[in-house]
Amino acid sequence: MKNCTLYIFPILFLTLSTISCKNSIAVKTAALQAKKVCNSYFSDLLNKQVYTRMEIEPEFPGGMSQYVKFMNRHVRVTPEMIEKGSRQTSVGFILMIDTDGQIKYPAFHGSIDTTEFNPLEKEIYRVLKLMPKWTPGMCNGKTVAGEVKRSMTVNLEKGK
Repeated sequence: MKNCTLYIFPILFLTLSTISCKNSIAVKTAALQAKKVCNSYFSDLLNKQVYTRMEIEPEFPGGMSQYVKFMNRHVRVTPEMIEKGSRQTSVGFILMIDTDGQIKYPAFHGSIDTTEFNPLEKEIYRVLKLMPKWTPGMCNGKTVAGEVKRSMTVNLEKGK
Protein backbone atom coordinates (compact mmCIF):
# COMPACT_ATOMS: atom_id res chain seq x y z
CA MET A 1 0.00 0.00 0.00
CA LYS A 2 1.30 3.45 -0.93
CA ASN A 3 1.78 6.27 1.56
CA CYS A 4 0.06 9.46 0.48
CA THR A 5 0.46 13.11 1.29
CA LEU A 6 -2.70 15.17 1.47
CA TYR A 7 -2.42 18.86 0.63
CA ILE A 8 -5.38 21.07 1.57
CA PHE A 9 -5.68 24.61 0.23
CA PRO A 10 -8.67 26.51 1.67
CA ILE A 11 -9.71 29.32 -0.63
CA LEU A 12 -12.48 31.45 0.90
CA PHE A 13 -15.47 29.08 1.02
CA LEU A 14 -14.01 26.42 -1.25
CA THR A 15 -11.37 23.87 -0.42
CA LEU A 16 -8.98 22.54 -3.03
CA SER A 17 -7.42 19.22 -2.11
CA THR A 18 -4.74 17.27 -3.90
CA ILE A 19 -3.25 13.93 -3.01
CA SER A 20 0.30 13.09 -3.86
CA CYS A 21 1.20 9.44 -3.43
CA LYS A 22 4.84 8.53 -2.89
CA ASN A 23 6.81 5.96 -0.99
CA SER A 24 7.01 8.35 1.93
CA ILE A 25 5.24 7.96 5.28
CA ALA A 26 4.91 11.67 5.99
CA VAL A 27 1.49 13.29 5.91
CA LYS A 28 1.66 17.04 5.32
CA THR A 29 -1.08 19.64 5.45
CA ALA A 30 -0.55 23.04 3.85
CA ALA A 31 -3.19 25.54 4.82
CA LEU A 32 -3.42 28.95 3.24
CA GLN A 33 -5.63 31.04 5.51
CA ALA A 34 -7.78 33.59 3.76
CA LYS A 35 -7.78 36.50 6.20
CA LYS A 36 -11.22 37.88 6.95
CA VAL A 37 -11.45 41.58 6.45
CA CYS A 38 -13.40 43.73 8.88
CA ASN A 39 -15.20 46.66 7.25
CA SER A 40 -16.22 49.73 9.22
CA TYR A 41 -17.25 53.36 9.04
CA PHE A 42 -17.08 56.20 11.56
CA SER A 43 -20.43 56.83 13.27
CA ASP A 44 -21.04 60.38 14.44
CA LEU A 45 -23.86 59.05 16.63
CA LEU A 46 -21.59 56.68 18.57
CA ASN A 47 -18.43 58.72 17.99
CA LYS A 48 -16.53 55.56 17.05
CA GLN A 49 -15.98 53.01 14.30
CA VAL A 50 -19.00 50.80 13.59
CA TYR A 51 -18.31 47.55 11.77
CA THR A 52 -20.54 46.25 9.00
CA ARG A 53 -18.49 43.07 8.52
CA MET A 54 -16.91 41.26 11.43
CA GLU A 55 -15.11 38.01 12.18
CA ILE A 56 -17.77 37.31 14.81
CA GLU A 57 -21.14 39.01 14.30
CA PRO A 58 -23.13 40.46 17.22
CA GLU A 59 -25.57 37.90 18.56
CA PHE A 60 -28.80 38.01 20.53
CA PRO A 61 -28.53 35.97 23.78
CA GLY A 62 -29.28 32.37 22.82
CA GLY A 63 -28.89 32.98 19.09
CA MET A 64 -31.31 33.58 16.25
CA SER A 65 -33.99 31.17 17.53
CA GLN A 66 -34.22 33.08 20.82
CA TYR A 67 -34.30 36.40 18.93
CA VAL A 68 -37.29 35.16 16.89
CA LYS A 69 -39.05 33.93 20.06
CA PHE A 70 -38.46 37.29 21.75
CA MET A 71 -39.87 39.23 18.81
CA ASN A 72 -42.88 36.91 18.46
CA ARG A 73 -43.61 37.13 22.19
CA HIS A 74 -43.38 40.92 22.49
CA VAL A 75 -44.47 42.53 19.21
CA ARG A 76 -48.20 43.31 19.29
CA VAL A 77 -49.70 43.88 15.85
CA THR A 78 -53.17 45.15 15.07
CA PRO A 79 -54.80 45.10 11.61
CA GLU A 80 -54.59 48.91 11.56
CA MET A 81 -50.78 48.63 11.47
CA ILE A 82 -50.89 46.80 8.14
CA GLU A 83 -51.56 48.56 4.84
CA LYS A 84 -55.23 48.34 3.89
CA GLY A 85 -56.03 45.45 1.59
CA SER A 86 -52.86 43.61 2.58
CA ARG A 87 -52.56 40.55 4.81
CA GLN A 88 -48.79 40.65 5.12
CA THR A 89 -45.99 43.19 5.36
CA SER A 90 -42.27 43.22 6.01
CA VAL A 91 -40.27 45.77 7.95
CA GLY A 92 -36.51 46.09 7.63
CA PHE A 93 -34.34 47.80 10.22
CA ILE A 94 -30.73 48.34 11.21
CA LEU A 95 -29.37 48.10 14.75
CA MET A 96 -26.04 49.29 16.08
CA ILE A 97 -24.82 46.93 18.78
CA ASP A 98 -22.31 48.84 20.92
CA THR A 99 -19.22 47.29 22.50
CA ASP A 100 -21.18 46.78 25.75
CA GLY A 101 -23.93 44.86 23.88
CA GLN A 102 -26.58 47.58 24.07
CA ILE A 103 -28.74 48.35 21.06
CA LYS A 104 -28.16 51.91 19.91
CA TYR A 105 -30.09 53.99 17.39
CA PRO A 106 -32.44 51.52 15.67
CA ALA A 107 -33.13 52.83 12.16
CA PHE A 108 -36.04 52.21 9.80
CA HIS A 109 -35.58 53.35 6.18
CA GLY A 110 -32.29 54.95 7.25
CA SER A 111 -33.97 57.19 9.81
CA ILE A 112 -33.67 57.17 13.60
CA ASP A 113 -36.36 59.85 13.95
CA THR A 114 -39.28 58.07 15.64
CA THR A 115 -41.73 60.72 14.39
CA GLU A 116 -41.15 59.35 10.87
CA PHE A 117 -41.97 55.74 11.85
CA ASN A 118 -45.28 54.18 10.90
CA PRO A 119 -47.30 52.43 13.67
CA LEU A 120 -45.74 49.00 13.00
CA GLU A 121 -42.22 50.43 13.02
CA LYS A 122 -43.00 52.22 16.31
CA GLU A 123 -44.13 48.91 17.81
CA ILE A 124 -40.97 47.12 16.68
CA TYR A 125 -38.90 50.04 18.00
CA ARG A 126 -40.64 49.69 21.38
CA VAL A 127 -39.77 45.97 21.49
CA LEU A 128 -36.15 46.57 20.44
CA LYS A 129 -35.78 48.88 23.45
CA LEU A 130 -36.91 45.96 25.69
CA MET A 131 -34.22 43.59 24.44
CA PRO A 132 -31.45 42.35 26.71
CA LYS A 133 -27.84 43.13 25.86
CA TRP A 134 -26.42 41.30 22.87
CA THR A 135 -23.00 39.69 22.61
CA PRO A 136 -21.01 42.34 20.69
CA GLY A 137 -19.07 41.65 17.50
CA MET A 138 -15.35 40.88 17.28
CA CYS A 139 -12.65 41.91 14.82
CA ASN A 140 -9.00 40.99 15.12
CA GLY A 141 -9.61 39.70 18.63
CA LYS A 142 -11.17 42.98 19.82
CA THR A 143 -14.76 43.73 20.84
CA VAL A 144 -16.27 46.20 18.35
CA ALA A 145 -19.50 48.08 17.76
CA GLY A 146 -21.36 46.38 14.93
CA GLU A 147 -24.24 47.05 12.58
CA VAL A 148 -26.90 44.35 12.31
CA LYS A 149 -29.59 44.25 9.62
CA ARG A 150 -32.83 42.46 10.42
CA SER A 151 -36.32 42.24 9.01
CA MET A 152 -39.65 41.12 10.35
CA THR A 153 -42.55 39.80 8.33
CA VAL A 154 -46.02 40.18 9.80
CA ASN A 155 -48.78 37.94 8.48
CA LEU A 156 -52.38 38.53 9.57
CA GLU A 157 -53.58 35.11 8.36
CA LYS A 158 -55.05 33.11 11.22
CA GLY A 159 -53.39 29.81 12.07
CA LYS A 160 -55.26 26.66 11.19
